[in-house]
Amino acid sequence: MASFKLRMFSPRNTIYDGDCDSLVLPVKDGKYGIQANHIPVTGATVEGQVKVTLGGETTYFDIKNGLFHFEENEAIVISG
Repeated sequence: MASFKLRMFSPRNTIYDGDCDSLVLPVKDGKYGIQANHIPVTGATVEGQVKVTLGGETTYFDIKNGLFHFEENEAIVISG
């Protein structure tokens, strides 16, 4: 599976900065999934867990309300 760059930030620190095969974000209407070569997208996240998969291993990160943006195989998540 192709990977892409993921950077997640909170006001106090960097939550994650590395590669990712797939990303699932909590949004108001449920969950939003992103894989490599996804179309550009920007949206709002809600408090919940982000699911990050890389090389068959899955890690979860807690986030608060915030924003995400994906373009040119790079995702940025900003958690409030």
